[in-house]
Amino acid sequence: MIKNKYLFAFENDEFMVVETKLLDMPEGAAPSDVYFWLLINKNENSCKHLTFKSMKKEPIQIREFEEGYLEFTNDTAKFNDINLNKVDLNEISDKIKKTIISFFEKKNKNTYKLR
Repeated sequence: MIKNKYLFAFENDEFMVVETKLLDMPEGAAPSDVYFWLLINKNENSCKHLTFKSMKKEPIQIREFEEGYLEFTNDTAKFNDINLNKVDLNEISDKIKKTIISFFEKKNKNTYKLR
């Protein structure tokens, strides 16, 4: 069973961008094996891993990925040209959670083993 914690989440009617931390990773695991930014297409029920490149925290939070940029404040975000609103982490739907867990279960089978 995959154990994770949601750190950030932003959405609109079609997309959600989520940062999650895997809690089952061995001590000393590389950050790229622990923290994941995911782009979820809600209409297709699909999940894509965003490839992290860099981050800045001030004056607004910025994350650079190979796939584009995410800029966010406490309330809103913009991923490339997609406008998003902050999601209460306790209100992430079960459907989205299942999509994320399914992504990690598939990734686990294909690329690495979780503890």
